[in-house]
Amino acid sequence: MLQFNDAKYDWIVLDTLGNLILKKDRSIPAFYSNWLEGGGTYIFDHNISYWNQYGDTVFSISPELREKPSFIFSRGNYRLPKSTIGDPNLLKQYLHVQQIFETSHFLAIYYFYEKRAFVLIDKKNRNTFISYLGSDGNGGIFNDLDGGTVFLPESYYVENGREYMVGLITPYKLKDFIASKEFTNSTPKYSEKNKELVKLASSIKETDNPILVLIRLKI
Repeated sequence: MLQFNDAKYDWIVLDTLGNLILKKDRSIPAFYSNWLEGGGTYIFDHNISYWNQYGDTVFSISPELREKPSFIFSRGNYRLPKSTIGDPNLLKQYLHVQQIFETSHFLAIYYFYEKRAFVLIDKKNRNTFISYLGSDGNGGIFNDLDGGTVFLPESYYVENGREYMVGLITPYKLKDFIASKEFTNSTPKYSEKNKELVKLASSIKETDNPILVLIRLKI
């Protein structure tokens, strides 16, 4: 762990036989903290990107194993301190990045800072779209296509040159929403899709497996 100086490297690359190909020494000087929190990775455009909670930069590694900065979190007092945190209640005043994924046009980041949130950042004009999530995880992107539940993406993939964001919805939440006044009073852009959604909700049980939701992004 970074906090205990156990991590000697930011990353290492091994071949299939376990032989060392390349390594990068850790970039953060040794420090101690009583709060254990790691970072994460994601893949976009054949590059592997990674971050940790104590640094301000997200790096990407190319297939040729060249590393470069991808983007930076602004410095500030809200970054996790490289020191002991005496009161656990103080943790909510620091930024905790929980997940990142990337599309051609957007950065998608789940984070906790005073409360949990999901943000889409337009990579071209830097416009941001934020949804604050409740304790039950409710929240997301307003669905004006078929009038269904809000969409909360969990991942991203490319197929045949088209980009998709992927989310899940539990059957009981969909059935409850279809029965609500919010759905009844909605004005979706595609009425036929709205009818198909009602048909889907009536054909499933509350205890069925989660439903996969795919959103195709515009080119």
